[in-house]
Amino acid sequence: MKLLITTGATVTFTRLLRFVLSDPMLSTYITTGFRHVTVQYGNEIKNGVHVSRCAVNEILRSTAAFKHFQVTDDTCSFEYHDKGGSRIVLEFLSFSPDLNSLIRSSDLIISHGGTGTLIDILKLHKKLIVVYNESLMDNHQKQIAEEFARSQFCVSVGSSQLEQDEFTGYLQALRDGKIVLTSYHSPVEHIVQSIVYRELAHARLHHSRAKS
Repeated sequence: MKLLITTGATVTFTRLLRFVLSDPMLSTYITTGFRHVTVQYGNEIKNGVHVSRCAVNEILRSTAAFKHFQVTDDTCSFEYHDKGGSRIVLEFLSFSPDLNSLIRSSDLIISHGGTGTLIDILKLHKKLIVVYNESLMDNHQKQIAEEFARSQFCVSVGSSQLEQDEFTGYLQALRDGKIVLTSYHSPVEHIVQSIVYRELAHARLHHSRAKS
């Protein structure tokens, strides 16, 4: 089985990367049956420094499985064999101009909470765990991810709530069909629009009260 982890392109989602690249989660991927994991880790560059790649390499150095590996190019991959002889390939890419191809070829996706990415995944009817970034200001991601979860389009987890046993349970339940998600349908965009309009109306009300 193939797992895709996409963390967004513009801002490095370090908390999510640290969780999904930990040694316990690597063991979880193997025991859950994933043999190929693609990590789209971000393309944040500041003052000529690839911030996202530096973050990934720092995380890899802290692991037992991948401490001797470093991501040096926009795309690279490592192969790992555990003590039981199981094999897993981790592929890293900073950014993909054709994310939909990666989505199509994956059995399950762990995604950041960007609305466009979520809708692309849902349109392709993929099993989805959304990890929304709770450190963002004016956080529409949280409202949208939670509303999608209430509609049973996905499983939703806040970035401050990541916990291995619970997350492993989600992966296993989605794999085994114990969590059955609702297929995408057109009102998804309406959900997004209603949340944005509601937040804008709230902001205008707050602004007018502040002026009075």
